[in-house]
Order: sequence, then C-alpha cells, then structure tokens
Amino acid sequence: MKHAVIEVSTKVAGVEQTWQAEAPQIDTFDELVSIAGGPDKALDWANGHLSTDAGNAGRPLVRNLTVPANVRPGTDEFNTLVQAAIGKAQAASRGYTPQGARAPGVKAKAAAFDEMLARVKRGEAVDDAYLETLASQFGA
Repeated sequence: MKHAVIEVSTKVAGVEQTWQAEAPQIDTFDELVSIAGGPDKALDWANGHLSTDAGNAGRPLVRNLTVPANVRPGTDEFNTLVQAAIGKAQAASRGYTPQGARAPGVKAKAAAFDEMLARVKRGEAVDDAYLETLASQFGA
C-alpha cells in the first residue's frame, strides 16, 4: 500500500502544533474493500465521510451569515435570517457531491514556506530533494 504525506495540526495549551504524517492511500476499489474489512464496512466508511463532508459544505452558509448591526439575537428578524441561511445550508448539504482530493490550503502552504525560511536562516540547505518534497505535497 502506498502512503501520502499529510499535514496534521492541533492546539496544545493554546499553542498550535503541526507535524507531517503518512496516511494510507488506495489504488483500487478492491483495495478499499480489503482494508475496510469488507464491502459493507467500506460503504459505511464512505457514507460516514459523505455525511461529514456534506455537513461541511453547508456549514459556512450559516457560520458566515452577515447579521446587520441593528438585528439582535433572539428577535424574529434574527431568527428569520438564520432560518433562511439554514435552508441554504440544507440545500448545499443535500446537493453535495465529492470533488476529489482537497488541495492543501493557504495555511499549510504558508507553514511550509515559513519552515523553509527558518531552515535558510539556520544555515541549512534547501536542496532539490526538499523542494521536490514540497512540490509533491502541494501538487506542483
């Protein structure tokens, strides 16, 4: 089985911790069924990820709702705005379809650049192998 290098991060005591790990990658649907432990488990896994991703597709429509300064939480006007946003989020979730792998975001790219700059400042080499690793990590 092949593996891909992934960026993982979390906060510990309020301080961001970031590291790289290797994640299993599959080449065929048969391989997915095999590592999942059977076709039913593979479908359960896929459906769980679809549910999570569908929810994530709609969440920003509610989270990023712009509420006018004169509209207060708990008022009918506020509740109407929120319910309209929830309706849009529900439609986005219902219409979600997977679009393939998500590319590394700006945060991951900035962190990689910061690490490369820190290496240079420490006098460490930024050789071809290091640059090729970054290129493969970010799809270049």
